[in-house]
Amino acid sequence: MFSYVKNYDNEKNEVEGILLYPTTKNEINNQNIIGGHKISLRTINLNQDLKNIENNLIEIIENTED
Repeated sequence: MFSYVKNYDNEKNEVEGILLYPTTKNEINNQNIIGGHKISLRTINLNQDLKNIENNLIEIIENTED
């Protein structure tokens, strides 16, 4: 992930990365700054109805735009 973020890095865009893993139990929302870039580790609970999964994915995207 870090290699992708650093290779895309330029002065015009702030680049960040998200590692997204499925889960059915414990959820993780962890963010770190590595080399000046935000790298997030997130999980999404797949043991719920499709509409909630969709809402969770939208929430993850919206939170990265802050």
